[in-house]
Amino acid sequence: MNRLLEEAQKNITEALMWLGECKGDPDGSSLRFNLWRAIESLDYATLLMSLRFQLTEFYPEVDVKQPADRFQALRFVEETVREALKHLKTDPRAAYKLLKNCLSTLRALREMV
Repeated sequence: MNRLLEEAQKNITEALMWLGECKGDPDGSSLRFNLWRAIESLDYATLLMSLRFQLTEFYPEVDVKQPADRFQALRFVEETVREALKHLKTDPRAAYKLLKNCLSTLRALREMV
């Protein structure tokens, strides 16, 4: 596997870990920090994907989901990131678009916190 793809996969997996930390924080004391870490991991993964798969000129239409509550938003993002991870090798363009949607939702959630 290509080094960039391996690093992207590692960062996506790391983002899932940070999302899990967000869900396990009932009082929200470290929620903002964990959201920041998840966003940074996904941002870096999408950068690596754009370099590996020549997606630098691909600007997917992003569906900004305004989260109703943080748990619903985190569940949506976690499921979508897992889906993107499945498509990483077979359909990187679709995975890239899914991750960009997750990033927009996470950023909206971070602004609510």
